[in-house]
Amino acid sequence: MPSRISVAAIAVTLAAFAATEIGLRVLTDRSSRWNVRLGTALRFDPKSYFRLKPNHRLGDGVYTNEYGFLAAPNLPTAKRPGVVRLVYLGDSVTVLPVRGFYPAQVEAMLAARGMQVETLNAAVPGYSSENARALLETELARWDADWFFVYLGWNDLGKYGPEGLPYKRRDMGYELNPVQSALTHVYTLRFVYSLQDWVRRWRPSFDRPLDAAERRLYDDYQPRHFEANLQAILRLAKSRYPRVVAMNLATITSDHPTPSELARAHYPTGMDKNMRALHRLVRTYNESIARVAAQEQVPVIDLYALFDDPRARESFTDSCHLDRAGAARIAQVVTAMVLGEPATPTH
Repeated sequence: MPSRISVAAIAVTLAAFAATEIGLRVLTDRSSRWNVRLGTALRFDPKSYFRLKPNHRLGDGVYTNEYGFLAAPNLPTAKRPGVVRLVYLGDSVTVLPVRGFYPAQVEAMLAARGMQVETLNAAVPGYSSENARALLETELARWDADWFFVYLGWNDLGKYGPEGLPYKRRDMGYELNPVQSALTHVYTLRFVYSLQDWVRRWRPSFDRPLDAAERRLYDDYQPRHFEANLQAILRLAKSRYPRVVAMNLATITSDHPTPSELARAHYPTGMDKNMRALHRLVRTYNESIARVAAQEQVPVIDLYALFDDPRARESFTDSCHLDRAGAARIAQVVTAMVLGEPATPTH
């Protein structure tokens, strides 16, 4: 017979496990309004899961408006005559750097050409195509505009790639083996993933060709969830806006990275730090963007090509985020498109 001490120890252990499990579900689940991972700039949203806080200071002189958009306060949904309004939907690449993100630089460039411009930057750090689609469908589409630009894919790539965390891939309908499927329901075990990621971050980035198993894994992968969401975004945008433009993914990755590029690159959780794998995944997402845009007859700004040389890639601060000069390269191309002029970005 087990002793009373053994029974008490088992009871305490089970109670502690239950408390931890409940706490994690309350404090970390994306559908919880008490999600502590949102940080200081984001708030819970029941439709898009999270978004920027209203009237929040992101940086020196940069504030969200009363809706949580990077836009002028009291921006009317109807567009004023004589004003060119541009709407942007995206993730942190369209929000950073805070002092100099490319939508703000586009506005300044167009204003310098004598145009009256209004910018509604609805990008949110951390947004996947799922979040962005929900925001567009439930709120953003109420605002009129002349141009609509969408730049998405990095958070889909990071969360739902072929080596992504099983509990995230399950949410998007990807097939899991029975053990993975069972473990996704136990939040406490996700500490293992966090520990693995913490250890992996200390390893250096490297560059080697994919082996046969890795090639099969990445060749077989198709971002179905991303394509479905992007298609829905483009279709709704076309019904609301005269000009709709998609952008593909600009990246520091390449098949021949420099030591500096390897040192700056960052990788999705679960992926080994082989730049060849990340570069293959970026190309897969860009192929999806091209395919969906062609189906919807929407032009694509080829940001991948815009940064496809070592000198241009010096502007990357990590795998996808840019400094002010890199954001200016994107802004020059967007400005030229709005003006109907050839794009001639400078380094």
